[in-house]
Amino acid sequence: MQLTWNTAVWTIVLVCLSRENSWVDAYSSGNGIGSACAGLNPLHGASPQTSPSPFSISVDAESYTANTPVTVTIKACTPIPFKGFLIQARRAAQGTDQQELLGSFGVVSGTQQTCGGLALVHNSGSDKTEVSFQWTTPSTQGHVQFWVTVVETRAVFWQAIKSEVLKDASLPPLDPSGFTPATAVATECTNAPTTNQPTTNAADTTTPTPTDDAASDGLTIPSGCGTSLGCVSECSGSKCETVITWRENGDSVLYTISSLVSSSTAYVSIGFSSDQTMGEDSVTGCASGSDGSVLVFNAENTGRTRPVMFDDPEVTLKQSSIANRILSCTVDRPKAASGNGKRFDVTKKWIIMFAKGSASVSGNTVSISYHSGNKFVTSSKYASSDTPNVGAETPEHPLVKAHGSLMSIAWIFFASIGIVVARYYKPVWTQTLFSKNVWFQVHRTSMALVLLTTVIGFVIIFLEEKGWSELIEPGAHHLEYHPHMGVVVTALTVLNPIMAVFRPSPDSKRRPIFNWSHWIVGYSAHILAVITIFFGIKLQKSQTPDFLVYILAGYVAWQLLVEIVLELIQYRIWEKVSPSSDESDVSADGKTSKKEESKILLAKKIILYTHVIVLVIFTSLTVAFIAIGDEEIED
Repeated sequence: MQLTWNTAVWTIVLVCLSRENSWVDAYSSGNGIGSACAGLNPLHGASPQTSPSPFSISVDAESYTANTPVTVTIKACTPIPFKGFLIQARRAAQGTDQQELLGSFGVVSGTQQTCGGLALVHNSGSDKTEVSFQWTTPSTQGHVQFWVTVVETRAVFWQAIKSEVLKDASLPPLDPSGFTPATAVATECTNAPTTNQPTTNAADTTTPTPTDDAASDGLTIPSGCGTSLGCVSECSGSKCETVITWRENGDSVLYTISSLVSSSTAYVSIGFSSDQTMGEDSVTGCASGSDGSVLVFNAENTGRTRPVMFDDPEVTLKQSSIANRILSCTVDRPKAASGNGKRFDVTKKWIIMFAKGSASVSGNTVSISYHSGNKFVTSSKYASSDTPNVGAETPEHPLVKAHGSLMSIAWIFFASIGIVVARYYKPVWTQTLFSKNVWFQVHRTSMALVLLTTVIGFVIIFLEEKGWSELIEPGAHHLEYHPHMGVVVTALTVLNPIMAVFRPSPDSKRRPIFNWSHWIVGYSAHILAVITIFFGIKLQKSQTPDFLVYILAGYVAWQLLVEIVLELIQYRIWEKVSPSSDESDVSADGKTSKKEESKILLAKKIILYTHVIVLVIFTSLTVAFIAIGDEEIED
């Protein structure tokens, strides 16, 4: 027997989404990372960082001998931790086999062996600042270097960082020209931070910059907050990741923005908005270049797109520094609005926004990337004369959650029931309800609810985005097709009932054409909708926990199982009974015995009732975790 097309398609979807999940979740547990052993590429869908590594590799010895362990340490040189790593030992001398993995690593808490036991990897995605373990080899292998990939976030990682050479004690002294040099590390790793302080009006700045003891304790809130300074901060306990302060200075306001950044080429910015969503905002910030220089920039947010830069000579940089992975700058910004309206009047009350990300500085030109979720907003509006001392919050998007919940209800619950009933339950419910067969009424009601919830969800997301919006998903550009796929799903959902209204009569020659068209459109919509939901829960704005993807994968596996079982039963029904069967015991269709037909109908009813219960569980879990969000779960 061959499985029908729908069962085969679900199998393909499950396999593809399994690959998608391993990519998107970036091996947070370290499992399945074997494909990264050769090139140490974590397969995150992003490019590795090219800036000096903020993570160091150190060894407690200059040389090694056989069967004598050495201790290797991976350490974060700044307060920003790392999530994962993969480390190997390889030959250091050029012209030798540098692909062979040497020796073995001892497993310590939070690690596990991989690459055939010749490498070490994390086994959880928890924050780490330092990991130490032992490496040993049963025989000398020549001079050795440790290669490691360190992952800060899914989109930010340093690939194949190379340590200093560990000498083979049995070999002559090293010739440095014959070895690959160690990878450059950030200045923080060598205790040589760089600072940049513009000479222009630098002495005018009296606003405190909260960077004291930043290397060990992160940022701190200045003592003047709430009295002489307005302050907005993002803190956990006494340690802060971001602090914004301001005070009036005659006809202008001095804003100091300080935040931990992921690399030496980064930007931090403050925005002024009438609401908590991006669009129609005035932005001022500063960006650091690879040479340690810092420039001020101004921009306007015109919608859900990248900010549009503009020149404003009245906004000046008073002081700046980039040290210990903390970018800090003080900007003098006029209180009054600019003539073109792009710079807002800060004596009026605005929602305060913050965003940061990677940047590129070339001459006097600043180019910034998408903030990649590194943003927060205030819950209230503030003017330049206000002196609050408040914490910030990550913006919530209730309409996004409503959109995701409605689409999940439509396609995980209603569509799954409607499609299964139409294909497999016609002989089970032959009785009528309101002059139509029961199976047809169940199918039509289910699909009508799919149409209703899909259209409502479609309208809601357009209200949230205020029209069409192009997504920006750094490191996961395939997710940016989510809105396009959603439009196609909605179009197919509307098309199918229109086709049903004009369906030919059962005895028409054109009826088979309609049946196939109706099935193709409906099933295509279902498959594409499920894939779109998978993409949707991985979007930054959805703020859903990572494990939700496994719940959805469980639903796909269950749907596949149900259809396979029902297909097997369908095949059994269409088998001819053996010639020895008693004709008096043959059912009306002449193909199965009456006893067997009774058992089959009972089995199919049990399967359907179980299917509905399981779908309720999957749908409830999906909607619940969409509504709760990842931050509530972490708290």
